[in-house]
Amino acid sequence: MIALRGLAPFTAPSATRTRSPSEAICELCASPLGAHHRHVVEIGVRGVQCTCQACAILFSRSDSETRFRTVPDRVLGDPAFAMTTSRWVELGIPVGLAFCFFDSASGHAVISYPGPAGVTEAELEPAVWEAIVAATPLAAQLERDVEAILVHGERGAPTMACYLVPISSAYELAGRLRTCWRGFSGGDEAAREIAAFFADLDRRGGVK
Repeated sequence: MIALRGLAPFTAPSATRTRSPSEAICELCASPLGAHHRHVVEIGVRGVQCTCQACAILFSRSDSETRFRTVPDRVLGDPAFAMTTSRWVELGIPVGLAFCFFDSASGHAVISYPGPAGVTEAELEPAVWEAIVAATPLAAQLERDVEAILVHGERGAPTMACYLVPISSAYELAGRLRTCWRGFSGGDEAAREIAAFFADLDRRGGVK
């Protein structure tokens, strides 16, 4: 059995985010961030760190030996995602909202489920990851550690939506849901948050 790990602390608002934009600082060099900023991942550590443009540029050129890696901004959609909700369940994935990424520190693909407790995480068995890879060409474009394959399927719907997103966006969705989730299924407010989030992804990725 795959052990599920809770990652609630990594979807809670950070101390930096509670400050005004003029007070926010880079979590790597302590320079002011301003209203807009980038993110980096520390390899092998869950969550993202807010960074200034200079640090983002520095770690966007990272090689495999570097401790930090800049999160890209791109969003891509796969309208022809070849995965049905029934096949998703057959693969042993219990919920219709999840994101997958490849953790280079462990050498394994990981699946994460956003919900009321933050993020619940498990290692993906190779056969399950291979099935996801076969269902979307986006998996071949995925940058390790810093991007995620985000999948969403409404209960009872025959098809599922699939996007390649910055891993910071996946954690953002988890944080938003953690604050508004009600009951077993999430409730109306969570449903509105999910709909708004995916509508924004469509705008960012030019998905129609």
